[in-house]
Amino acid sequence: MKVANPQGKGLVAVFKDWHAPIVIEEQRDLSTLVKDYLLSLMVLSAKFKFRPVRDKEYYLYLKRGELIMTLIEPEKSGERFGKYVGSCYIKPELTWGLEFSELSKTDPDIQDYIQSFYRGFEDHHGQNVDLLSLLPFFEESLPFYARMYANGLAKSIEQGMVSLGMGKIKANLLLNNSESLQFILPHKG
Repeated sequence: MKVANPQGKGLVAVFKDWHAPIVIEEQRDLSTLVKDYLLSLMVLSAKFKFRPVRDKEYYLYLKRGELIMTLIEPEKSGERFGKYVGSCYIKPELTWGLEFSELSKTDPDIQDYIQSFYRGFEDHHGQNVDLLSLLPFFEESLPFYARMYANGLAKSIEQGMVSLGMGKIKANLLLNNSESLQFILPHKG
């Protein structure tokens, strides 16, 4: 017999996740906000079928041009999930930290994926519209847990932008003022 609702997607879990507190441990500057935003979007673009929690490390792999997030370390996964991109975790402010692997700095497939992701980020955020209008408050195309954390990410970035007095910044100006954005991601040495 199959267990109903094995992932706990009931109404209680929805409200608990939806209203999770955003804990800002310290004031973030613009470059930190942009880095958090970009890396969080990359992590949330990965396929995963579990509920991520804070204080837990996860692992990103690239397989057939798609990112996959798992609970399984690279030492134990073999080639099952593809090439090891790096480890990630949820920060208290509901953005994601991402530590790239050494392989990600040199592997052509991972480098191509990262550059393609960055170009897509630039294309999407190169518009002359308020940045807040582009934040993923409700991204219907995402699976449940990715959608929940995308919403938390949007709230966190919004809160950070407002605290910097940049609540009405245009998305294209954000990219212009973040010249080092492309160097956030690993690049060939």
